[in-house]
Amino acid sequence: MPGQRRRNRVASQIQRELGDVLLNNVKDPRVKFCCATHVEMSPDLSYANIQISILGNDQQKTDGLAGLKSASGFIRREISHRLGLRTAPELRFKLDASVEQLMYIDQLLEKNRE
Repeated sequence: MPGQRRRNRVASQIQRELGDVLLNNVKDPRVKFCCATHVEMSPDLSYANIQISILGNDQQKTDGLAGLKSASGFIRREISHRLGLRTAPELRFKLDASVEQLMYIDQLLEKNRE
């Protein structure tokens, strides 16, 4: 079993490559405003749990997740090829609302300053 250090390295590489693939290679317009905020690998490196931040309304978020799930095979193949992994991890996308929460808190703080 790979150690925690290797899992963290692979997770950060996947996050970096995922950003590049989403920006330059995926043609689906639904994933236009998607950004990977955190990647966590399973102990055996067979699964990657990816937290995705999507800007927009609820419908755009739903469409963005659907677009990512439909393109997951292509993304998985690209990442595996770029990183030279023996087995490509299965990608599991989940919505991350932390960016919106931070923006909301920032708005509240701005109101208190006035």
